[in-house]
Amino acid sequence: IAQNDPYHCRSLLSHGNWPARTSNWDPERAFEKWEPASCRMVEYSRDAFHDCLGGRRVVFAGDSTVRQIYWAAATRLDHMKAHVALLDVFVDDTKHDNLQFEAEGVKLEFIWDPWLNSSALHSELTKFRVQETFADIGTIKSKDEESAALIVIGAPGLWAARHGGDEYFEIFKHGVESIKIHLGSNLDGTLSSPSNDLRRNYDEAPNQILLAPVLVPWYDELSANRATTITPERIDKMNQYLRGLPRDAQSHVLWTYNKMTSDTINTYEANGIHVKDQVAERKIDVVLNARCNAAKGHQIPNEITCCMKYPKKNLLQIAVYLGATVAVVCLAISGFFKRQKSSSVGLHVQAAICIILIVVAYCAIADRGHTFVKINRHYDFSTFMEGCFIFFLLSLNSLKSSSINDKGFLSRDQSNEWKGWMQALILLYHYNHASQTLWVYKLVRLLVSGYIFLSGYGHTMYLLKTEDYSLRRAAAVIFRLNFLSALLPYIMKTDYSFYYFAPLITFWYLVVFLTLRVFKNLNQDPVLLFAKVLIAAIVTSYFIFSQQPLRLLSRACLNVFRMHWDATEARFRLSLDRYIVFFGIVTASIVHRMSVIKDILVFPDAHTKPIKPLACAFSALFILFFTVMNEKLVHEKEQYNDAHPYMSWIPILSFLILRNSHRRLRNSFMTLPAALGEISLETYVLQYHIWLGGDATAKLGFGIWKRYAGL
Repeated sequence: IAQNDPYHCRSLLSHGNWPARTSNWDPERAFEKWEPASCRMVEYSRDAFHDCLGGRRVVFAGDSTVRQIYWAAATRLDHMKAHVALLDVFVDDTKHDNLQFEAEGVKLEFIWDPWLNSSALHSELTKFRVQETFADIGTIKSKDEESAALIVIGAPGLWAARHGGDEYFEIFKHGVESIKIHLGSNLDGTLSSPSNDLRRNYDEAPNQILLAPVLVPWYDELSANRATTITPERIDKMNQYLRGLPRDAQSHVLWTYNKMTSDTINTYEANGIHVKDQVAERKIDVVLNARCNAAKGHQIPNEITCCMKYPKKNLLQIAVYLGATVAVVCLAISGFFKRQKSSSVGLHVQAAICIILIVVAYCAIADRGHTFVKINRHYDFSTFMEGCFIFFLLSLNSLKSSSINDKGFLSRDQSNEWKGWMQALILLYHYNHASQTLWVYKLVRLLVSGYIFLSGYGHTMYLLKTEDYSLRRAAAVIFRLNFLSALLPYIMKTDYSFYYFAPLITFWYLVVFLTLRVFKNLNQDPVLLFAKVLIAAIVTSYFIFSQQPLRLLSRACLNVFRMHWDATEARFRLSLDRYIVFFGIVTASIVHRMSVIKDILVFPDAHTKPIKPLACAFSALFILFFTVMNEKLVHEKEQYNDAHPYMSWIPILSFLILRNSHRRLRNSFMTLPAALGEISLETYVLQYHIWLGGDATAKLGFGIWKRYAGL
């Protein structure tokens, strides 16, 4: 995979498109982002421009179309200074002169050379080095004698077609041949693996020469004089010649410049030759990504995958790869999957270790290399709803009813079904970048709260039934909750808080455990247990909002485990759901108490029959009331975050009552979401690297063909 484009330089320079018109498409922002076909690029800010090329020179050579890119670069560095410089050019009528501009420590130079035959360009090409050697450094006497960090050259096509007469093609070829010798090295071959030192990476990043093809104009808007000479036949013939260059030279050609204007006339200015300023800005982004991305492969989360190498594998990653390889061989030889019914504990432990090694290695392969492509996400209402509808139909097809008389209130199968629905919707939510839409964000926040409620309910029921408060049991639960999220940071170079859901659930498990463990003899008295829960809620809220406790935990993680744990982010996550777990504890205690009473009653359902219809009616009304008021009164994400802790229990408890209101509903569940619910925590953690890419900032794709690249 990716054999012909190992580091996606070709994708950056040759293929791409403007973002598709989704349901929230804004025509005013249509050209704010260019997306290469199989990788991700970023817009280089003024500071990033300076960090990469501060103290270096960037040279542009060619006609007015290249000069427009030069001005886009100048504007990026200093908008006001560039505006003044551009006015000076118009006032002095020096548009066909060489230009210089310096800002933020970066020196820009433009060489007016529409034929590519000037001595100034020849001098720049003579000085050019992909990497400065010690011999070069010893002979350089000034900054101007150094090789330029980046040279962008425009092919001499428009002027050859306009002024070359019948000899236009020979003139064009002569100009291209004069620079072809400097395009001999393949762009991919110049890249090196980055270290953890960004400054050093920038210094060692290879210098680049890039060639812009002949711009395809908007023929219908050309003036009469231009239209007679700048014809489609001439432009196509010259660009076809460029396509016939050797493979190494081809790697330097900016075909994406013509792709930017090929599908829409809105990219052009009125003269049909020059592009709009927004498009010119994307052109400078492309060349900056080609030159500077090589230094950024070590950054986490990595939002750049075009024209860059990932860091070299460390010893731990190599060990995991080797272990995973051995694991696959061992599983194949032992025929484990044919003997799953074996009761051997040792065999199951070995298989578990092998599977963990394989999964972790797959995470590293998928998200720390170019084997799979990373694709930008865009929210589209119809696409998101289609995914939800398909999962609903598949789940409905897996509906199953239990033959047991009554499985009871919130059975394990039903709880897993809840968790599976939560996980499926969150996977679709992240994959479709639906966090940009408030109503979906509200729904997902309720799903997370529902998971915490179920977690609190389940642990409370277990502790009340078994009274197993042993440290062994607690340690086993904590290990299971945290194993993946504690292991992955060492392999993926992320941090523990990055997989926030595992520490979130762990925190609330400890709250449940301590609430019930302290003065456990009081748990049998409903009033005293409720008082304990109330005190625990107050103490927990104080713990969350106090500065020192979470900071101390963060320092402990760093000093003991060498893991970074963001206390501020943790405080935000914990505060959103600071009360819902206590509703889970209270609900579980009520259900447990009712089950005890029910066992000693002769007619256990006699007392609850009048209550059920009333409870169901109020639950339905509460859900309707919550939905309407939430939609009418809450219009900002921050506003919803403030209100969420106080009202999340309303729809959760209401749905719980409705879902368990009848024996047939209690005994029925959907096996597909229930199966997903059994591994919901593992799926939530692993989605960051095997469902999403770029540390959950992109979609992960095969990149085999464009239409289904995101599969």
